[in-house]
Amino acid sequence: MTLRALIIEDEKLVAWSLSEHLKNMQIETVITEFGRNGVKKIKLDPPDILFVDFRLPDVTGLEVLKEIKSFASNMVIFFMTAYGTEEVSIEALKLGAYEYLNKPINFDEVTLMLERALKQKELIQKISLIEKEEKKRYQLGSYISQSRSMIQIMDTVKKIVGTEMGTILLEGETGTGKDTLARIIHEHSPRKDKPFIAIN
Repeated sequence: MTLRALIIEDEKLVAWSLSEHLKNMQIETVITEFGRNGVKKIKLDPPDILFVDFRLPDVTGLEVLKEIKSFASNMVIFFMTAYGTEEVSIEALKLGAYEYLNKPINFDEVTLMLERALKQKELIQKISLIEKEEKKRYQLGSYISQSRSMIQIMDTVKKIVGTEMGTILLEGETGTGKDTLARIIHEHSPRKDKPFIAIN
């Protein structure tokens, strides 16, 4: 899949140079000089990568980041500036920028940062997928049984998962599904976001 980058930059030479560098990395690019136009483009069709300058003709790069923050979680964002202070750079990072680039831009630095960011993004996506699969695996409805005793156990689990019970002791012979049952209870308890540790 081809990666796509949006460059929001009003200095034409900077925008063109960055675009050419990204094209050499097999990344498709779109350029706009206005922040508001960039926000519209992102809302319509979010790119994989965003380069946004601090000083733009209509709004600041920080304002762009504020506008897109709620739907830019999968985007790798680079904040560019020739004028920014440390406070501006920190604010950009808080608003979702992966890294900030000082002008004049060092294109070797761009390559390294981009490669690192994309590897990190891929890893996060893999972890997220594994977590989703784990959650699906331990859904209450995913266990179907004709056994009356198993149906009773699952009914009991449904009753206790929403409560704030301190400790639950599961007893049974090896291979009877205690670990699986413990995991189901954990995944549906108020503490599901905390680590699950199995103790045998």
